[in-house]
Amino acid sequence: MDRQIDAQKTLEIIERMKLARIGDYKKWKAIIKKINSDEPLNPLQTEYFSNMTRIYIQEF
Repeated sequence: MDRQIDAQKTLEIIERMKLARIGDYKKWKAIIKKINSDEPLNPLQTEYFSNMTRIYIQEF
């Protein structure tokens, strides 16, 4: 199943994670670049985002 992401919400979450110094800065930068250029994330990037947000963010 191909799920569409809310790009604006995703970028806000990633920016918060970066500012809090959670996760790998280079990975966040690559994910942001792909989202801004409307490219699909590869499975590893999607998994990284999912795992990190599941651990650190409880409520949007």
